[in-house]
Amino acid sequence: MQSATAFSLGLCHGSFNAGCIESEREALLQFKLGLKDPSNRLSSWDRDADCCEWPGVICDNLTSHVLELHLRSLSQDEYYDEYWERSTFREFKILNFSRAGFGGMIPHQLGNLSNLQYLNLEGDGYYYHEIYVENLDWLSSLSSLEFLDLSLVNLSKALDWLDAMNKLPLW
Repeated sequence: MQSATAFSLGLCHGSFNAGCIESEREALLQFKLGLKDPSNRLSSWDRDADCCEWPGVICDNLTSHVLELHLRSLSQDEYYDEYWERSTFREFKILNFSRAGFGGMIPHQLGNLSNLQYLNLEGDGYYYHEIYVENLDWLSSLSSLEFLDLSLVNLSKALDWLDAMNKLPLW
């Protein structure tokens, strides 16, 4: 009779997380400073907590890099400040800011997120939260992009929008 030995490396989703990368925790805390949070939804975002456990933050279970940020449907009082123009997370795969109440220009620095697969910048339709772009050249840097939603984003200043869309990868 033969016996068999099975080994489990625990590589399935959700099985292991080494904890947040310190530089990414600090960047998220700086990002939080640019948010108004009157409902205190992000109160668990503090220095002593693992940022991979924070609401809206999803990390890679093996590398602990922040991969996804979900902050959709913020109220009108919780809009985002200018910080996202300076913030880059090269490991991000999903960025979901749909109907988040942001206003202003979409920063070209989003083109630095070369691993991004899902980008939802859908506006909320309120004129005082108007989201716009002046050009979309940065889209061509998103070589991994599989989903893009620019609904209710003002493209009138982006004279290159058709050319930029044609440069997106075909799925």
